[in-house]
Amino acid sequence: MAEDFSDRPKRLQQALDRFRVGIDAVKKQKEREVDDLAFQSTEHHWTAGAKSQRQEQTVSSHGVTLRLPSRPMLAIPTLDQPIQLVLNQERAANLEPQIHALTEDADDNTAETLQGLYRAIVTDSRANLARTWAFTRAVLCGRGVYRVNTVYDEHAAVPGDQKIVIERVLYQEAVIFDPLAVESDKSDGLWAFEPVWMPWQRYIDKYPNSKLSGYEEDDLLAEATVTPDWIRADKESRAVLVARYWRVDLTPRKGLPDERRVFVSTINAVEELEPEQPWNGQYIPLIPVIGRELIPFDAERRFVGMIGPNKDAARLFDYAASSAVEIAALGPKAPFDVDPAEIEGFDAWWELANVRNFPYLPRHKFSPSGQAFGDIHRIQADTSRLGPSMLLLQQAREFIHAGTGAYEPSLGQESTRAKSGRAILSLQQQHEAGNSNWLDNLAEISLTYEAKVVLDLIPRVLDRPGRVERILDMEGKRKTVILNCPFHVPRGTSRPQALQMGPNGQPILPPGCAPDAVKHYDLNKGRYGVSVSIGKGYKSRLEEGNTELGRLFEAEPELFKILGDIWLGFQSWPGHKAAEARMKRMLPPQLQDDEGQQDSAQQLQQAQAQIQAMGQQMQEMGKAIETDRVKAEATLAAKKLDIDAKLAIEHLHAATQISIAHINAAAKGAQIDAHAQEEAMALGLDVQRTEQERQQATMALAQQHAHEAQQAQLDREHAMGIAAMPPAPGSDNGGESGE
Repeated sequence: MAEDFSDRPKRLQQALDRFRVGIDAVKKQKEREVDDLAFQSTEHHWTAGAKSQRQEQTVSSHGVTLRLPSRPMLAIPTLDQPIQLVLNQERAANLEPQIHALTEDADDNTAETLQGLYRAIVTDSRANLARTWAFTRAVLCGRGVYRVNTVYDEHAAVPGDQKIVIERVLYQEAVIFDPLAVESDKSDGLWAFEPVWMPWQRYIDKYPNSKLSGYEEDDLLAEATVTPDWIRADKESRAVLVARYWRVDLTPRKGLPDERRVFVSTINAVEELEPEQPWNGQYIPLIPVIGRELIPFDAERRFVGMIGPNKDAARLFDYAASSAVEIAALGPKAPFDVDPAEIEGFDAWWELANVRNFPYLPRHKFSPSGQAFGDIHRIQADTSRLGPSMLLLQQAREFIHAGTGAYEPSLGQESTRAKSGRAILSLQQQHEAGNSNWLDNLAEISLTYEAKVVLDLIPRVLDRPGRVERILDMEGKRKTVILNCPFHVPRGTSRPQALQMGPNGQPILPPGCAPDAVKHYDLNKGRYGVSVSIGKGYKSRLEEGNTELGRLFEAEPELFKILGDIWLGFQSWPGHKAAEARMKRMLPPQLQDDEGQQDSAQQLQQAQAQIQAMGQQMQEMGKAIETDRVKAEATLAAKKLDIDAKLAIEHLHAATQISIAHINAAAKGAQIDAHAQEEAMALGLDVQRTEQERQQATMALAQQHAHEAQQAQLDREHAMGIAAMPPAPGSDNGGESGE
């Protein structure tokens, strides 16, 4: 009987109708999935009918009542290891969507930045947990699902900024997709539901003002009869189904694909608990994971995992093992061949004889008529039936190998088929090839659609110009970029700085910033696509590089001379950075990478700057020396003039004295003349002594000037020698770059 939703708002009516269609479409599929998932637990290996036959029973015959103990019911988890092999393949695989430019207005640098943003989203939200959770369910029973979501970024510099996260869905079986969707990833579906059952009290606490919270018990019972899929009215298990409802609105465009708009709301059976809001992207962000989809028949789509097709083989193994144990256990517990009258009254002793070790067993020696009973003996068990049970056990194991593709070498066991290492390796590779479809579906269907959803969200969520984000490179190192506006990274720092735009529409460059140093990642410009490849997984890309290059050096040791610096960069032992830098300097120029060229250019610029500074110092020193020389010459000239003046005065004084002497000599006669001659001789000696002092002072000043000039020449040569020396290794900023 169709449910009547005519009293609901039109949009809610449509949602409830769609929910009913989705429930009916997957009803049988969900029943199979529940049965497969229950088989994970060994207590559900045996069917209800088989359990009832092997339980403890009481049998009465001819007035005698016998209590039969329960029969063995072994449950061996024979499927766990083959399933775990497939799950471990996903954990060990490197599954990363590669982003590349599609249109002419898209560029490779922006594609690389998008790749870094994608890695950061995956790492920060621990997306591998969500993927593995959904992949596990798909491998077990055929289907899984996880979601891409947007939440407020609590660490954002601007309040209200959102971030993209990848989350797991706990109860994946509850998610309902549009059954008319044809694509494996459900990308062409027009609606989907994320329902969850909420206990009544919790519902009231979360939505106290909702219409349903005010229902009386009778109203709630009446509503439960109309919408049993949404309300459980029993007092012991009263609950309300609350669903996140996604719908796609298509608007036709002439000559172009339809415009897609996605809306989301939260509803129950009678109302919208959270009003409908537009979603940032154009795709429903629920990512389906497919185990194996069968070709449709009888108008039903079927999805299977590894448990469903192999349940019978696993049960056969359990039955054979239980039968073998039962037969082997009956050997020392063969039944007794006795007359019931012989043990009458001692039944309890004999019923436990095969279970307990009694020191003796009482019995009657004579019958009531006085006839003696014979000796008691055991009826030997037929152990020949153990052989067929063991053969059946081996055959069940073969069925499991065939169904799962996991043979002995893959399970770490010795193989009866393979006698050589190559044969064992071939069987192991056969298992990987035979089970690659699970991982291929995750990569080709799920991760491709996930990347499409995330790439569609990034320019819509990270849309604020000037937003600072941290991206991850291939080696897991973080780098900071600015989105949707031009920026540059000042030399010597790692923190980007946004640039202002000038009136001509070009960024205003700060002093010392070259035009080619400006970067601009406009996420709204261009279209980008994705491709997903499957590679071997490592805990980090550093480990991968270390391993792969190490193998290459083992095969070709000579390659270390040209690739050793890269390998050293992947190490983590003390001193590896210094070894890497030294190895780089040993490379020939044609093998120097851009970073090495930039370092060399930087060293050259620094050396030139040092030489220029030294030249200026030399010029200043030369000027200072020239000034000192001029001062010395001026001092020497001044002293010479002073001495010459003194000599002139002395000559004038001597001449005067001589004239006076001549006059006195003429007046006083010969005595006076002789005295004048003696005085003249004395004056001559004074003049000679003064001339000698002048010559000695001149020589001392000359020697001082020569010494100062020689010292200046030595200082100039010393400065030129420093300028000509090459820069010392590591003297420029040769510190190690941060990882």
